[in-house]
Amino acid sequence: AFNADPQQVSSKELSRLVLGEESNNYTLYLYVEVFTPYGAVSRAEVPVQSFQVDNATQAAIDGLDAAANSDASNLVNNLDYVLSLDPTNNDTQQQVLDLLEQNANNLPTTPSQLQSQALLYSDLVANGEESDQLLDQVERLVQTSANSGAITLDGGLAGVY
Repeated sequence: AFNADPQQVSSKELSRLVLGEESNNYTLYLYVEVFTPYGAVSRAEVPVQSFQVDNATQAAIDGLDAAANSDASNLVNNLDYVLSLDPTNNDTQQQVLDLLEQNANNLPTTPSQLQSQALLYSDLVANGEESDQLLDQVERLVQTSANSGAITLDGGLAGVY
């Protein structure tokens, strides 16, 4: 029977949300999709504001601790949060890379996780990180993405710009 009563739905709780861009009044956009068993889909864009914390140093320490103790499916989200606190901090960048490397074999290979990892690596590069460790991890991500079928590599395009 159909009714308008609230129904329990799948949800995911995030204990930390990346900071919004200061130039955009710290606004982030959450994209929500709701699917019914009958194939109907509703989509919504929900703006939220995620402001700077009072003590970024302590927040980064707490975030790195949470990442180190999180399950693999939450690791990238936790590290993204930590990196958003101070993306140019070399020590933070190194700790993010170390945690990703330590957990490389446990990270889920779903398209959304692979995309989140790629975005995290992109943020590291955009903020000056250019170590061999980062390049090795990006290479591993590409190989994992190809092996899982998330992307298809065309060897004929190697070296083509």
